[in-house]
Amino acid sequence: MNLSLDHVGWTTRNVEAFEAFWCDIVGYKRSQLSTVSGEMLSALFGVAGTAEIRRYHHDLMTPDIEIHCFSEGSQMAPMGFHRDGLSHVCLMTGSSGSRKAFIAGFPSWVEVKIFNNPKGWENIFVRDLEQNWIELRERF
Repeated sequence: MNLSLDHVGWTTRNVEAFEAFWCDIVGYKRSQLSTVSGEMLSALFGVAGTAEIRRYHHDLMTPDIEIHCFSEGSQMAPMGFHRDGLSHVCLMTGSSGSRKAFIAGFPSWVEVKIFNNPKGWENIFVRDLEQNWIELRERF
C-alpha cells in the first residue's frame, strides 16, 4: 500500500492571522470551504459548538493545509483538545476501500472513529500511541 501525506490540520480562532501568514506570506490559496458536524467536533476535539473547515493549496508545495475555525461560543473540554495550532495529519491510503483494508490489521485496542460526512463519504480517524488523531483519506 502506498501511503502519502494528504494534508496537515490546524485549529484557529483567528482566521485573519492564519491567512496573513500562510496565504499572504507563504503563498497558499483557499481551495475549499465546508463545516464540521457537531458529533465529529465533540469526539475529535472535545469541543461543543460548530466549526468551519477551510482548505488551502499551494501549486509548488505539499501537503495542503486545512484549518478548523471554531465558532466564538465553542467551549473546549478540560481533558480534550484545548489549544489552537496543529491538530492532525492526514494520510492518503490510495484507492477506494484502502482505508478499511489499512485499519483491518490494527490491534483491537487502537481507537478508530468513523463519521458520516455530509458530502457522502466516511471520515476515518485513528488515534496514535500519543493520543494524536491521524485522518485517513482515499481516492473516491
